[in-house]
Amino acid sequence: MSPRNSKKPGALNVCSYEAVSNSTTLRKISNPFLDATPFVTNLCSAILLIQLLFLLFHRLPRFFSELITGLLMGPMVLGANALFSEYTHPVRLTGATETLTNLGVIYYMFLVGLQMDLTTIRRISKGAWGNALFGILLPLGMGAVSNGKTRAFILPTLAFILFCWFVLRPVLSQIIDKDSSKGGNYSDLCINSILTGVVVCGFITDACGSHSMIGAFMFGLIIPDGELGRMIMEKLEDFVPGIMLPAFFVLTGTRCNILAMFYNINPFAVLGILVLACLAKIISGFLVAMYYGMPVREGVALGVLMNAKGVLALIILNVGRDIKAVDNQPFTIMVMTILLMTILVKPIPLWACKTTKHFRKYKLRTLQESKPNSELRILACIHTTRNLSGILNLLELSNSTEKSPICVFAACLVGLSGRTNAMLIVHDENRNSSGQNYPPARGRTDADQIISTLENYERRNQSMSFLPLTVVSPYTSMHEDIHNLAEDKRVTFILIPFHKQSGAEGMQQENSSIRLVNQNLLTKAPCSVGIFIDRGLSLKIYNEGSHRREKLNFAMFYTGGHDDREALTYACRMAGSLNVSLKVMQFLPGKEAIEMMDMEEEVEGENQRFVDDMYLNELRFMTMCNPSVTWVDKSVNSGDEIIIAAKDLADEYDLYIVGRGQGMIKPFALGLSEWSNCEELGPLGDALSTSDFAQHASILVVQQHSVSTTKNKGMPQHQEKAGLETWKSPLSSRDLLNIVNHRKKTDEEDD
Repeated sequence: MSPRNSKKPGALNVCSYEAVSNSTTLRKISNPFLDATPFVTNLCSAILLIQLLFLLFHRLPRFFSELITGLLMGPMVLGANALFSEYTHPVRLTGATETLTNLGVIYYMFLVGLQMDLTTIRRISKGAWGNALFGILLPLGMGAVSNGKTRAFILPTLAFILFCWFVLRPVLSQIIDKDSSKGGNYSDLCINSILTGVVVCGFITDACGSHSMIGAFMFGLIIPDGELGRMIMEKLEDFVPGIMLPAFFVLTGTRCNILAMFYNINPFAVLGILVLACLAKIISGFLVAMYYGMPVREGVALGVLMNAKGVLALIILNVGRDIKAVDNQPFTIMVMTILLMTILVKPIPLWACKTTKHFRKYKLRTLQESKPNSELRILACIHTTRNLSGILNLLELSNSTEKSPICVFAACLVGLSGRTNAMLIVHDENRNSSGQNYPPARGRTDADQIISTLENYERRNQSMSFLPLTVVSPYTSMHEDIHNLAEDKRVTFILIPFHKQSGAEGMQQENSSIRLVNQNLLTKAPCSVGIFIDRGLSLKIYNEGSHRREKLNFAMFYTGGHDDREALTYACRMAGSLNVSLKVMQFLPGKEAIEMMDMEEEVEGENQRFVDDMYLNELRFMTMCNPSVTWVDKSVNSGDEIIIAAKDLADEYDLYIVGRGQGMIKPFALGLSEWSNCEELGPLGDALSTSDFAQHASILVVQQHSVSTTKNKGMPQHQEKAGLETWKSPLSSRDLLNIVNHRKKTDEEDD
């Protein structure tokens, strides 16, 4: 080990000596596995440490754990131990580590280009363009002040990029289409040729004087979207980030020496550099956000997100060190700056979201707690065109009026496939209706047709406003996007289709992906949820020709509990429509049912019935002038008797409305849960969906947004605890005095 002739302190040239035997005797030949052991140990140690740190710091991005792993295995911590250093990354194996690192970087950038969807750029608003450009140009200008030199490699690299886009991309598309047309599948030769082309393109840009990652990224960008890109990602997305990139982080960590970062520099100056390096992008993003009228806290959060760095920033830093543009000291400072930026990514945006989203008055976002003369916001989820007609007709029957309008956020849900990134598309009047806005697997077949139908429907219904949306997301996390959308739009009710569809000859077609979304949404929804089983409700409205009926018959089965109260609230709202006749059947526990309950269950049932009676008395008073609403009370002792009573009804019903069953007393639930196949429908909803007498009727199952304690208007807490049956007249409520029976008004006008 000899000192290097340099004025920079601490710079050394390291030479390693290795004994080489020329003998052909087997016992004298060195074992190649012994040389490979440190390399394998180094890689395995890095992978294991990354996983452990990610489990420990799971709230931070994975990049944080990877970067900390590199620093821990560097010369400051584990690398300071001579034994660990000798058996993990000895000097003689530095070349092998750098080779694996370069390959990992090349294929990582290829995956970045392969996953990029350029069609999203067309939908970027002016504010986003301005924020992105200003956030790039300001730091770039600050760097250009100190170094205004140009490089000769720019022209050949630019020529290669243009060649790839305008020449290689069309040729590659034709070759891939020809290969897939033979049998619909791509051959191994095609896939292996593309993986080889990644290295070739990297070599070309490296020969041009720039880095090989540029060629790999450009090659991934020109790969046509579709099945081929998905197959390549399946082969590389686990191997490259999980096996090859850890070597890159270890190499970065070995080049960092935190103590040397303060050599001959004031520590406060180093801290100032760290802070200023973080503030450049944050300030630029914040100023643009202020220019476009964004809130202050959201502007700060946007600046922090724009300031976030990742693997690409580390790659560029290592390239700068390789070409001796930066020394070890500034290299370490910039790595620590990236680490600081990564730590700030999660807490500051979360702080901004918590302080800007004031949902206190929307804590109980339920239909029951909504005021009668207020806007009702509904998030209607649509998976396919088969869900469209039934949901639209259910919304039309929801009695949208001038005093209580309905605002519908119609979300077309598209399963994530191919390279398309998860995104939310808000459609306006000037939207581009070309199928390129949607994932190629669906294209215009479903998403574009759904959005077009919604826009035409809004033009015909002035009392109901629609905002068409497209949510592109994996089915495993689609419920989170629906949750966030409902929270941002302050929605009161989410309407989702059932996962089974009636097919040919009455067969049920089940979609397990939609069922997963429904189950997750019922668990984590921020408001009330309704599952709609459509069995031709639209056909009964529009396809009866000259024998069109004046009214649709709806039935509400009330067994008690907050879900049933929510369902009854929605049913009574629908009863205000001119085309709806509603029968509310309340099932009360009989003598045998009461005897089946123990003391605790009986007390709980009494408290539940007290709350139910309070609410039912209000609704009975509100609908006493509405001849289309009838009330029937019936005593039953089990869930089976509920089904028998429902079956004995002579009338034919077009829609059954029930609660999901939370709060149902035990004797009712036991008889129904024995035949339950779909938990998301609840015991009564599932029994109706499989019954013979309701096989041609649509079903709406409602779940109220869960709350910690039961609250009731007009009932003091001490009376609730004591169980005092006091009833406050609805005439004392100012909101109830403003209720208008639109059917009665229409009848008076006709007279």
